Amino acid sequence: ARCTLNPPHFDSVSDVVVGSRSGRFYSASRDRSIRKWDSATLESDLQLTNAHGDWATSLALSPSERVLFSASRDSVVKVWDSKLECRDALSGHRGGVSALLAIDSHLFSASHDRTVRVWRVDHFEQE
Repeated sequence: ARCTLNPPHFDSVSDVVVGSRSGRFYSASRDRSIRKWDSATLESDLQLTNAHGDWATSLALSPSERVLFSASRDSVVKVWDSKLECRDALSGHRGGVSALLAIDSHLFSASHDRTVRVWRVDHFEQE
C-alpha cells in the first residue's frame, strides 16, 4: 500500500466511491459514518458521524458527481449534497440495503429483503 489514510474510521470500512472528475472520494463504515476525502492530498476534510441508524453499507455517486447516495442496514437510502447535508431519505426496503448503483437518472438499490428497487433521482441534480 502506498499509504494508510488518516484519520481512520472507528470500525470497518464497508465501501469507497471515487469521483474521478470532482477530485473527491468517500468512504462508508460500520461506525455509521461517511467520510469525504480529497484525492490530491489524501486527507479527510469532512466526517459525518451517525449518517445512518445502523452500518453504512454502500455508496454511489450521481453521474455529475454532485450527489452522493448512501445505504445502510437501517433499510434507508440517503441523498447527500457535496457538503454532506442530507437532502432526502428514500424509504421502501424492508431489510438492510447492501448495494447501490447510479446510472443516468436512476439509482438501483439491492436489499436483504430480496428486492432491487429503482429510484428516479435526476431531480436531485437540479436542486
